[in-house]
Amino acid sequence: MVTSEFLVSRPFCGKGCLARYKGKWSRVEITNLHGSRVLDILFIDVGVQASVEVFELREIPPPFLRDLMAIPPQAVKCCLADLAVSVGSWTPDVVQWLREKVLNTTDCSMKVAKVDETKRCIYVHLFTDKNFHDPARSLNHQMAQSDLFKQQPDVFLTSHSPAKIFTTTLSSKGPSTGDYTNGSPMSTSSPAKPHLRRILSGPRGGNKTTTRPLGTPSPPSSSLQLPPLLEFPSAGSNIDVYVSVACHPGHFVLQPWRDMCKLVVLMGEMILYYNKTEEKPLNIEKDQIYAAKVENSWHRVLVKGVLTNGLVSVYELDYGKHELVSCTQLRPLIKEFRQLPFQAITAQLAGLKPRQWSEEAAIVFRNHVEKKPLVAQLEAVQEATNPWDRKLMVFLVDTSQEERDIWVHDIMAEFAEELTNEL
Repeated sequence: MVTSEFLVSRPFCGKGCLARYKGKWSRVEITNLHGSRVLDILFIDVGVQASVEVFELREIPPPFLRDLMAIPPQAVKCCLADLAVSVGSWTPDVVQWLREKVLNTTDCSMKVAKVDETKRCIYVHLFTDKNFHDPARSLNHQMAQSDLFKQQPDVFLTSHSPAKIFTTTLSSKGPSTGDYTNGSPMSTSSPAKPHLRRILSGPRGGNKTTTRPLGTPSPPSSSLQLPPLLEFPSAGSNIDVYVSVACHPGHFVLQPWRDMCKLVVLMGEMILYYNKTEEKPLNIEKDQIYAAKVENSWHRVLVKGVLTNGLVSVYELDYGKHELVSCTQLRPLIKEFRQLPFQAITAQLAGLKPRQWSEEAAIVFRNHVEKKPLVAQLEAVQEATNPWDRKLMVFLVDTSQEERDIWVHDIMAEFAEELTNEL
């Protein structure tokens, strides 16, 4: 009997242990860690992937360790051979056709075409009967000769997209429940926060302005309740922030430190919830809010555009990044995950004249601020109808050095002046 005394105390990627599958303890391998609480596992004997909390895992009891380690994994990752099609060609019709052919079929057989050791994948010709001597009877041949893979042009749509992408892992027991990959660094744990000193001296240059509204774009048509807005202090106040994205001084993305722990908890809860839910048909619409799987984590996203090849352009509302994901990786954003304000806030650097920043200047700026905890002194808030359209004007200050505070706008002003003098 596996008891609590075998709780896994030090999980790491590649570790073998036990987890429950359909009520029975089964062998698993840890494939990814989301901080110290949530992790992804692979049931190595059935090919099923899942996300669990660390307390759900158990060490393999010593009496069974040698025998269980000697038995090779019983699930084998396979790929259909000789199908020269692009990823976007796996439309819902293709996926449905393949599922109807192979799921719950007891007489399947296969012929190995190639073994790719680097990808740990076997390329096979798949048959739904025992007659694997006739290549023309393979599902590979049937799919290649059909019209299932008619390619559509990549065009942005304003509403729906019919296309999907499908990846599968074949095993002796059944299909995989999902594909769980790595998330962004900020989705698993907060970066180390330095001691932030209170800034006593104001910025050199730049006057504080009053709040001014932006244009008012059309609100989302969805009736879903949006999270409350992030609250900001008055102009001149200091905010501890993390710069998640930095393009140039005129456009970067901040995350407030005060809710960083809440965001980490939210990301873990979303992984546990969505990795256990089955994929269901979903009408994806532009300018709507969803949960999307990006790499290995689930994010709250805004759909910016839909492609006919099954990909969706999304904006991560908590991290400020733009990504392309499969439309099969989107889910409705349930009410429980719409309580925390969206954490990404667009900003521009105060104390500088508006200008077209060169790539060289953008690199200098990124090196000073991106993926770093800083202090932001609030200059102004530009309000907007949608929370993701709000914008801050701030001074950024690096307080990590003992001797002095570094005002980033001073660095960029000096750099811009040097470039002007060179011209």
